Amino acid sequence: MAGVIAFGALKKSWLKLVPYFLISAGWFLINFFKLELRAASLQQDFYQNQSGAHPLFQIPVSISYYLQLIFWPDKLSLYQTEMFFSSTEYWLRFGITVLLLAIIIFTFIKILIKKASQLERQIFFWLSFFIITVLPTLLAFGLAWVVAERYAYLAGLGIMVSFVLLWHGLNEKFYETKKMYWLIGILIILALGARTITRNRDWKNQDTLWLATVKVAPSGHVIHNNLGDMYGRWQQYDKSIAEYKTAIVIQPNYADAMHNLANTYLEIGNVEQAIYWYAQAIKYGPHLWQSYQNLGAIYYQLKH
Repeated sequence: MAGVIAFGALKKSWLKLVPYFLISAGWFLINFFKLELRAASLQQDFYQNQSGAHPLFQIPVSISYYLQLIFWPDKLSLYQTEMFFSSTEYWLRFGITVLLLAIIIFTFIKILIKKASQLERQIFFWLSFFIITVLPTLLAFGLAWVVAERYAYLAGLGIMVSFVLLWHGLNEKFYETKKMYWLIGILIILALGARTITRNRDWKNQDTLWLATVKVAPSGHVIHNNLGDMYGRWQQYDKSIAEYKTAIVIQPNYADAMHNLANTYLEIGNVEQAIYWYAQAIKYGPHLWQSYQNLGAIYYQLKH
């Protein structure tokens, strides 16, 4: 629809849009009835209850954070957990979001009154593409992360193309400063290239990834659980135990971390603590059959 508005005549082409709206409506209905399954999965796999952020928080934070990651991707993480902002930072993010929406509305009005240039039509389309693509993740069902990089993989294309179009337009308009634009462009490429190399090093293996991730998202319980596994493989059991306990402090019903903590205690010969944490894992995660099995094996060896 954004494409028809930007580059075509809506009155003449609206009928062509009907099949796409019907397909979208069908897709929405199919997934709407799967919301309960998603909620159950969140609780069972991540031990998180369904709780949606207020739209006045989620929308400006999500949109502005995606813009931040697109223009300078320095806080990349599989789990974006650090959604804590001062009032000043929140209002700054709110203002950025309002500005983006204002540009879309402004170009839309110019298109309606037929005074929009080709550049303005293209900017409208690609910024709308960005918003429309991330829109499903902004719905207040409480079943999605406030920010997740994977949500913006496709949407980021809209921002990148808009930036390139605007850059090209300014370059053409201020031709006498063309060398400056080339210099700035080269600096941007070098900076993002260096950031890409650094991030690739983070992905060298699972251990380097989680060590890098905890610096960006220190309040992620899954991250500390994975670090506990890493230190366990390195036979640094004190650090492993500390990481599992940190995960449990962050997410008190995190049965997976309790099970892993029990495994670690069992490995170092602390049977009493192993029994306690297996029992805790069963209490909070009755689906963890491994805890029942390991606890049964301990009792068998103890002749209980």
